[in-house]
Amino acid sequence: LKYLKRSLLLAYETENIGLASFAFNTISNTFEEQGRYDSALVYYKSFNNFSDSLDEAKYNERIAELEVQFRTEENEKELAQKEAELTQEQLKVKRRSWTTGIFGLLFFSISFISILFIRQQKIKRENLIKEKDLKLKLASAELENKIHQEKERISRDLHDNVGSQITNL
Repeated sequence: LKYLKRSLLLAYETENIGLASFAFNTISNTFEEQGRYDSALVYYKSFNNFSDSLDEAKYNERIAELEVQFRTEENEKELAQKEAELTQEQLKVKRRSWTTGIFGLLFFSISFISILFIRQQKIKRENLIKEKDLKLKLASAELENKIHQEKERISRDLHDNVGSQITNL
């Protein structure tokens, strides 16, 4: 009993509930074997209190573990949800980028084709203007040629008429 009571004091000093519970139980059993039921009852009640304290400590520890696990799961769930939202946002950004890229490429292509078409039309107009100028010059040259031929004919006729009249005279 002397050593058990010392271990009980050590258990209080070190706050070792398991050792205190064991010491109370053993002391209670020892008093019971000695027939000192009143002391056995006192130590048995202390043993029950410490057992309850031990059970309560284990229960509280288990509750704390479950709370940590619950919080961890909640945090993981929230993290997974945030990751899913982030993935959706990234997908939206990619879609916008692709859409913008396609519209940009389409705009560039249409602009390039329009510039080529306008340039082709400008070249056609310039060619038509040159062709008209050439036709006008050709028509002018033909007209001058006809005028020159007519002048030659008139001049021959005059020359022949003047020569024949002189001959007749």
